[in-house]
Amino acid sequence: SMSGIELAIDCPLVKAPDATIRQQISYAQRDDNGLKLTSFELNPHYMIEISPTVQIGFGPGFGYLTAESNGMDDSAITLQAGASVHYQQGAITAGLEMRHQWATTDLEAGTELDVDNARFMAKVGYHF
Repeated sequence: SMSGIELAIDCPLVKAPDATIRQQISYAQRDDNGLKLTSFELNPHYMIEISPTVQIGFGPGFGYLTAESNGMDDSAITLQAGASVHYQQGAITAGLEMRHQWATTDLEAGTELDVDNARFMAKVGYHF
């Protein structure tokens, strides 16, 4: 499992016809058997309104990933692709997202690591 925090805002600079571009900025960490992965990501999603309370979206992403293990550490630029569904009732939001992440290089953190991964995320938030 992985935990983190995400800030999602409707992009004030780019407007899409009949849709919204939602910029998702996230920070997440995973610590497993002495290997600590830290990821910072930017994931804009093209959001389409299905109903007044439900939106679906998809989009690319890029980020920066670090891996630390036994005094060794390395980092890589990452690319992502994701799809999501969001539900909003008043100020409370909930969502599900599937995201695949590819590191542009293999990492060296004690041994060579392939940190490409797929994630299924459940999100709960507050809409300001």
